[in-house]
Parts: sequence; structure tokens; C-alpha cells
Amino acid sequence: MLTVAKKSSVFAYGSLMYAPVWRAVTNAQRACVAARLPGYARFRLRDADYPCAVPSSLHNVIKGYLYFDIDDITLAKLDAFEGVRYRREAVTCLCRGGGLARAYVYVLQDSQMYLVNARPWDSYRFAQSGLRRFLSEYGGFSRV
Repeated sequence: MLTVAKKSSVFAYGSLMYAPVWRAVTNAQRACVAARLPGYARFRLRDADYPCAVPSSLHNVIKGYLYFDIDDITLAKLDAFEGVRYRREAVTCLCRGGGLARAYVYVLQDSQMYLVNARPWDSYRFAQSGLRRFLSEYGGFSRV
């Protein structure tokens, strides 16, 4: 019996929103669209350039990108990249134009909440000063 692999979607809200990071981690390009994730908040992590997502009130919304056609191999790479600090969780995203989509998102483990910095993560600041440093530290991840 022939089985067809099921493809997933992943909502990226931090470093993975940036194509160079996505490619370094997954070694692949995927179609993506701007999307929002209601019911979660994005914060900086202490002493880190990257953020975390935590469940929050429905009034909070995280802006990011929804990547499509993610296979199991790519999910395994993303799981390894996110590591033990994060867990993969199924969510519903709001796509640009108003559509809904099921996706996975990586949220901070409850045991890691002590790492949350009270300041929101600034994607502009990351792009201007943190992205280059992040890539130098993590850029070879997919080759490990």
C-alpha cells in the first residue's frame, strides 16, 4: 500500500522569519505568507538575540510568517534547532487576507519561563544588529 507523507505548516515569529536563518536550519526554501498568531505573546529571552512565544490572553497577537509544505525531515531539523527549551504546539493562525490555517509553533517550555525578559522582542532591532551575529553562531546548524 502506498502512503503519502503528510505536509505541515510552521508559524515562525523570531529568527526563523528571516530567510537566511530558515535556509541555514532547514537547508530548504518554502513558500510563506505573513500571518498572525492570536493568544500568544512574544518576549525577549535573557542574554539572547532570539525571542520566545508564550501563551497569553486572546487579545495578544504575534506577527510572523507561516511556512507551508513542511515535511517530517524538515520538522525534525526544526525540532533539533529549537532544542529542549521549546515545545512544538499545534495552533490556528490568521493568514493575510483573513483565512485560517493550522500550523505548528515553537513555544517556550514552562520549565524555562525564568528566562523570559519582560521586554518585547524587537524584530527591527534583531534585523539591524542581531541577525548577523545570530547567523555567525547558528549559521552552520544544518551541516552539523
